[in-house]
Amino acid sequence: MYAVIDEGGVSVERDGANVLIRIDEQGTFPSGSADVTEDFIELLQNLSQALSEMPDGVAIDGHTNDVPIHA
Repeated sequence: MYAVIDEGGVSVERDGANVLIRIDEQGTFPSGSADVTEDFIELLQNLSQALSEMPDGVAIDGHTNDVPIHA
């Protein structure tokens, strides 16, 4: 996970008692696809380990685009 942070694909910042983790949309899945990239799978696996230890839970917000998914 740290290599992705160092490369600018993830930003981590503190907002009061909250920690905000922002993931660069370019590294998640190609536009018009529902299949995530291998790099994003690895990032999610690493994040899931860290986030599973959060005592107060996790809130997830996401965004989408208007490009139809091509199967």
